[in-house]
Amino acid sequence: MKYLILIISALFLSGCGLKDKVVDIKDKMYEVVEINPPRNFYITVKDVETGEIYKDLYVSKRCSSWKKLEKGSQWAFREFTYENKKGTYKKVEVDSTFCEKLKDLPEKE
Repeated sequence: MKYLILIISALFLSGCGLKDKVVDIKDKMYEVVEINPPRNFYITVKDVETGEIYKDLYVSKRCSSWKKLEKGSQWAFREFTYENKKGTYKKVEVDSTFCEKLKDLPEKE
């Protein structure tokens, strides 16, 4: 029984050192297509160049300025390309100051 526990532990630990490797970083323009507020604030964006959709990007736990964000508005976000054993994938990350930037926008009419 204790050998079984050791084997299982070794399997879990062997995967801990494996990390996805960043192979490319780009600043790109994205159009806001969906806003999911308010408590945990998420947005869905579309890459302006390729039309690729990135759903449910986390913005902030609480952002009182979410009402100022408009669908169709365009913002620059950073796109990371990662590589792992299964291949490559892309992930868009919203800047941690995004909510602060929304505070500077005028109120919607």
